Amino acid sequence: MNLRLLSILVIFITLFTSNCDSLFNAKDEVNIRIHNSSRLTMDSLYVGFPDAEIYYGNIGAGSTTSYKSVSKAYRYAYIETKIGGSTSILQPIDYVGENFLESGDYTYILNISDTVDTPYSLTLRLRKD
Repeated sequence: MNLRLLSILVIFITLFTSNCDSLFNAKDEVNIRIHNSSRLTMDSLYVGFPDAEIYYGNIGAGSTTSYKSVSKAYRYAYIETKIGGSTSILQPIDYVGENFLESGDYTYILNISDTVDTPYSLTLRLRKD
């Protein structure tokens, strides 16, 4: 084998093996952020995903959090937050018939119903970013 062919082979093997992790072990991540579309601050917000519970913290009125990565998520989730000192929970009944979200960036848009319920009623919409 001549030296030129051997050099090309070594370069090819080096380039191929350095990219193996990204080619064969790529993680399918779902990135979810929260947008508070209400006029009230949401304190101590937690979101329950199938394999993780993530703390998003306090979210001011009209504010959006940074993305947090999870391995699995649905178009809706268990959400718990405090609004005006009262704990509000959005509790899914089940996920029958639901599929996991594909990898990518999403926003859960949270709002508070216009009623004067205490605790406040949360609503959720999903947006693909």
